[in-house]
Formats: sequence, C-alpha cells, structure tokens
Amino acid sequence: MIGRDPRVRYALHPQLAHRAVGPEVFLVTDDRAFHRLSSTTAVELFEKLKQGECRRDEFVATLTERYEVSPERAAEDVDAFLQSLLERLVIVSLAD
Repeated sequence: MIGRDPRVRYALHPQLAHRAVGPEVFLVTDDRAFHRLSSTTAVELFEKLKQGECRRDEFVATLTERYEVSPERAAEDVDAFLQSLLERLVIVSLAD
C-alpha cells in the first residue's frame, strides 16, 4: 500500500527493460512479465521516473499543473498508479 510519507522516493526497478513505441511504453520486468503503458498520463509519469527518483508529491504536482484536477483526486490517481507499478515490479520504493 502506498503511504503518504514524504521521504519515500520511487525509482525504476533496476532490472526493468523498457522501450517507447509511438505514444506507448512497453515494459519487461524481472519476472519476465510484459506490460504496456498506453495512457498519456501514465507515459508522462513514467518519463519522470526515467529522469530519476521521484516523490509522490512530485507526481501529484505534475497532474495538478497539467490537468484540471484537485490535489485530492490527483493524489488518489497517483497512489493507484504507484501501487500498480510496485505490484508489477516496474518500480521500487526507497526510504531516506
């Protein structure tokens, strides 16, 4: 479960392979599972992860700046996105 600890950072799993093809990103995780990110928002947040470690609040800020969405709704969406990526071994969480 995603917590609200502001010290937690998220990074791409070190064994993740990924490739952008057109507007989508295809992923192969360490367990050899194949995943696809196809929504514009998911791809945008994934691109942030490619640049380096990110905190939950950075993702929330990205969504509230780009879309007409409340911080609360953005936080819910970010939490679901991060939880999904953690469960699929796409990202890891790092605590300070």
